[in-house]
Amino acid sequence: MLLRICNYCGKRVPVGQQCDCKPSRERDAAANRAAQKKYDRFHRDKEAAAFYASDLWHRTRQTVWARAFGLDEYIYHTTGKAVPADTVHHIIELSEDKGRAYDLSNLICVSKQTHKQIHIQYRKRNGKAEMQNKLFAAVGAVKF
Repeated sequence: MLLRICNYCGKRVPVGQQCDCKPSRERDAAANRAAQKKYDRFHRDKEAAAFYASDLWHRTRQTVWARAFGLDEYIYHTTGKAVPADTVHHIIELSEDKGRAYDLSNLICVSKQTHKQIHIQYRKRNGKAEMQNKLFAAVGAVKF
């Protein structure tokens, strides 16, 4: 069995497993909290944060979630596979058109991996319009 050395306590642990030393987890959690606090204070869009914390957004998100049965609509539309979703994505971004913030045809359930791929496409030269068309086609694809 291959072993590695824990960066925090120096114990030997099997490769692929996390060391059970408490200081490493506490340090990681503290570092994450500090980084999140700094981001919230200096970088986060306050208006968007207030929007995503609103009751109306939570109800709208639940409606979209129920429509998709909690599945990634894009993956289901393109491959037919049932992958659990964890994000409700604005196809036309909130920063571009606030008028479509609660428009159910502008919202789609996606997994983290799909969401990451969407934003990679959005950054490409002509990729944004193409990806948005694909996403609009996938809205409401999950039917049982």
